[in-house]
Amino acid sequence: MAWKEITLEIDGEEYPALMRGNEISVPYEGKEVITVKVNGSPQTVDSVSVDERDDVITLTVSAIAKERKKSDDESTEGGSTG
Repeated sequence: MAWKEITLEIDGEEYPALMRGNEISVPYEGKEVITVKVNGSPQTVDSVSVDERDDVITLTVSAIAKERKKSDDESTEGGSTG
């Protein structure tokens, strides 16, 4: 799975970040992180690890539910009408 660029909001401040699955890497020097917004969607932080060499934190967030196409309960198969 490849990293994708996202916008991460921590305490009202936006940061460019990289996300792969439910792992987020972001340059950040600040206080404890409990909740964040990923591209505007609130997420709960499960764990945080800090790399103090270059002030990067790696967050693991709760699994992000994938959007599913809502069913309209109509068949997509061709059927006979007669």
